[in-house]
Amino acid sequence: MEDILMEMVKDRVDERGAAKEKETKSIAIRDVMDAFGVSVEKAMESLKIPVDQRSSYRALVMQLKPQASATAVQF
Repeated sequence: MEDILMEMVKDRVDERGAAKEKETKSIAIRDVMDAFGVSVEKAMESLKIPVDQRSSYRALVMQLKPQASATAVQF
């Protein structure tokens, strides 16, 4: 019984860690966009976000509140 409970706790901690990592990367993408005035695609490319993960990060970035600069120049 304890093994099952420990496994459930471990799974929950892993899920939270993964969610926090995604949030942190999404904020980094947004910060690169704001700091350098680049598109979300260029920011993800600069941060070496794997191509197969970019659509999910794009959606997360769009949900974040914009920083001080709401308009970005596209390079």
